[in-house]
Amino acid sequence: DAAGNVYATGLTDGGIFTQAWAGAYNDATFGGGFQDGFILRFTNTGALTWATYYGGSGFEGFNTYDNIDIDACGNVYFGFETYSVNIPIFGSAGVAPCLQYYDPGFNGGSFYGDIFLIKFSNTGAASWAVYFGGDGDDFRACLAVDNTGNLFVAGEWTQAGGSLTSATYPVINPGGAYYDATFNAGTDDSYIAKFEPVVPTITPSQTACTACDGTATVTPGSACSIAPYVYTWNNGQTTSTATGLCTGTYTVTVAA
Repeated sequence: DAAGNVYATGLTDGGIFTQAWAGAYNDATFGGGFQDGFILRFTNTGALTWATYYGGSGFEGFNTYDNIDIDACGNVYFGFETYSVNIPIFGSAGVAPCLQYYDPGFNGGSFYGDIFLIKFSNTGAASWAVYFGGDGDDFRACLAVDNTGNLFVAGEWTQAGGSLTSATYPVINPGGAYYDATFNAGTDDSYIAKFEPVVPTITPSQTACTACDGTATVTPGSACSIAPYVYTWNNGQTTSTATGLCTGTYTVTVAA
């Protein structure tokens, strides 16, 4: 990430040395099945600060090596395949105009199961974790985040080991771009998906000041409540309310 911390991910059949990180998602117990996913974080001096399992009682798997990426705010995205029906879920569908993709239930498949996607904050908190797939066998979760925070995921949706019903898959027509909502026969089809960041509505307020005693507050709207938020004011303050302000112009960046 921007601070030089190193993240690593992979699969394990148990026995990793877990390391709790205050405020982060922490699971010190192997979930069962053949293997679980795991994620590690090292500082830029090589100290291990976070190591956790992530999985359920079924099978978790990788079929690619590009399963992790970090956005400009330090959020970490992680993807893999799962056949677990009880894997930890985070997030919600939200409310308009701040809807987000949310699928809390296993969709089926006889071998690979579903794709599973997770977003961790830059402090390791799990803020979004969902299934992504349909009733066929779905695998490969190559992912990347662009410089505006859009998440792209690509892989395969397949009939291998069973049937596939196009209507069970989370396809959406973006308008003006290539779009194919129907499985095209053969063993499998490639898929590509784009997830846009949920942007909170911001309400600013300020208090007139004399002798540098002013305050300014920024409040993310409840409709897009995806806390915890990180506040960065141009004078170095890091809370939702900046205090001790002299007359002038101040800016704040709010990140989730």
